[in-house]
Amino acid sequence: MVIKNSKEFMEKVVAEYSAISGEKIIESLKKFSYKHELSDFVEACLSSIKEYCEGAEDKITLEEVLAILVRFNIMLFVEKRVSQNIWYLILTKLLPEELQKVKPSEFAQKIEDKFIEFMEMLEETQGDEAVKQSIMNFLFKENKKITLTALDIIPKLTERIQKVLN
Repeated sequence: MVIKNSKEFMEKVVAEYSAISGEKIIESLKKFSYKHELSDFVEACLSSIKEYCEGAEDKITLEEVLAILVRFNIMLFVEKRVSQNIWYLILTKLLPEELQKVKPSEFAQKIEDKFIEFMEMLEETQGDEAVKQSIMNFLFKENKKITLTALDIIPKLTERIQKVLN
């Protein structure tokens, strides 16, 4: 099956929901680094993902794709300062104020680190299913518009995603 749009991706997520691991999503998110030395915000946040996807070819897992979508959401939070979004408010309030004035890519990484920390704490107290449900709610409920837009507007990445999900 070739994923042509966000609707088909959602169908794939629903179909494979029981096999998705929250822990693997978080592990995947951790392996994608930031390159703060790059001046462009998008490149600083996504260059390691792009390199990984080019090297992984069709070996990218659904959990890795979901981790990439978490990164996109966090990037948009930083870029747009989406202050009406509850996740943005919670995650930024966990950071000292001085960290909110660093380079955008560094700020995105700090927010992502807090997100990971929160998910790991949730896993310890409530298990993998709670992590998976929280991530799915984060991506497809609270931030559905961002997530689905990301799937539709990033053609090079979605080509790699389509290969993975065939």
